[in-house]
Amino acid sequence: MVRIKWYQANWPYTMEVLKNKISKDKFSTGSNSGFLIDKYRKNLIEGRYIEKIEIKRITESPIGEISEFTEIYFQIVHFILSDEYPQLEIHNSPRSLNQFLNKLQFFSDFKISVEPIEINLYKWTLQFEKNNLAKISINSIQISNFDSENQIHIKTTVNGNYDLKNRLKEYQRNKYSIDKIHSIIEIENFKISLNLQRNGSAQIIFNDKPELIQVFRNSLAIHGA
Repeated sequence: MVRIKWYQANWPYTMEVLKNKISKDKFSTGSNSGFLIDKYRKNLIEGRYIEKIEIKRITESPIGEISEFTEIYFQIVHFILSDEYPQLEIHNSPRSLNQFLNKLQFFSDFKISVEPIEINLYKWTLQFEKNNLAKISINSIQISNFDSENQIHIKTTVNGNYDLKNRLKEYQRNKYSIDKIHSIIEIENFKISLNLQRNGSAQIIFNDKPELIQVFRNSLAIHGA
């Protein structure tokens, strides 16, 4: 399973310029933080931002002897930067992206804004099926609404053992906020389990076909066009 979060960003420079800037902060032996670029194309940078984190631990034995040791671990942000929407993609995000985003701000001379994308899940479903000759079966929908008269925020999840696509259409027509869907997607003789949220977060389960993530990325580019 891979967890993905997509963002939109207004890069002030080309990917080549950003690559050159990021490369000056390369992670190496002795570094506390830095970048490793794994793949570069004219319109895309794929890499990792690594933070070395040291935590001092103190233990006491049953006879009162004090031992101190340092525990080291590495927090890694797997990222893709692109000049096409969505411009930023994060895989299996750690708890905080603050240091990583601060670095991107620095390399962009503090001229960028990074914001979560907004997905119309009903329209995305129709576009994805049409453009990829795929079959999507939706078995769970989370919706919300605000009752202004009673000042009540309503949130509910609808589950079914059949395709809920018609329900999705109904909720769209009645102007509910469709916040999350869970679906099974059949594409290229593969089955993929997808949890997709309106704010651009996704959990994707697939077997031996990671390149299908590019299909999802392309679908969001078309959706956001």
